[in-house]
Amino acid sequence: MTDATDQSVVPSTSAPALRQKFRLKASLVEVAVCLLVLNLFVMAGLFWKIEVNKPPVIATVSVTQLSRIYGQQFAADPTNTPEMIRLKTGIFMATTEKLLAQSAKQKGMVVFARECVLTGDSLDLTPQVTSAVDLALKSGALTLGGTGNAALNVAQ
Repeated sequence: MTDATDQSVVPSTSAPALRQKFRLKASLVEVAVCLLVLNLFVMAGLFWKIEVNKPPVIATVSVTQLSRIYGQQFAADPTNTPEMIRLKTGIFMATTEKLLAQSAKQKGMVVFARECVLTGDSLDLTPQVTSAVDLALKSGALTLGGTGNAALNVAQ
């Protein structure tokens, strides 16, 4: 098809009428509102992407300090039998693992041993772990088949 055949089919007088028929009519205010709405959607998408991709919180626990404290407590008590020490060590390990796993899962934390973190700002969870382990050892929650959640709730 060439331009010559197109001109013969459509008269030249009706061509401007066709152009006016399909012309969009939008005022300056309508265009500005559409651009504003588009801008809001783009900004909301960027804000969502920033919120989703937040870096995790770095937390530390002093493993050496905790081991030293509880090792001395367990060894210093003359009433402790080897079975009692094994049981208390199990309570200590289970409570510590549960608390750190809960912190990592619920609060989006990455937990390291304090001895492994060389520099930077990090949240120290050692006091919370210490209080949770103390409560678990005093209440004996894990020895009675409980989950130790009472001790974990205090630490939070």
